[in-house]
Amino acid sequence: MKRPNAHPKTVAQRREEGEERQAHRETLSPFQQIIVLDNRLGIGEGAKKERKRLLNLMAETRANKKPLTNKQRRAAKRKSKNRES
Repeated sequence: MKRPNAHPKTVAQRREEGEERQAHRETLSPFQQIIVLDNRLGIGEGAKKERKRLLNLMAETRANKKPLTNKQRRAAKRKSKNRES
């Protein structure tokens, strides 16, 4: 239900706000991003794929490896599936 005196945001305003949120998120470390998820959703609750991605990123960083891109992760996953077959 709309509020009677609410002024709807334009597409440009929503896009700008989204870019601001994304820029802020990029400044956070993976550990800090997990803390934000815990505060928002509860410890260990929800966002399972995102938590797994962040934990893997933290593990890669700890091992002094250059973090993999999503494309590299998908290629490695396909490669390991082909080996299992």
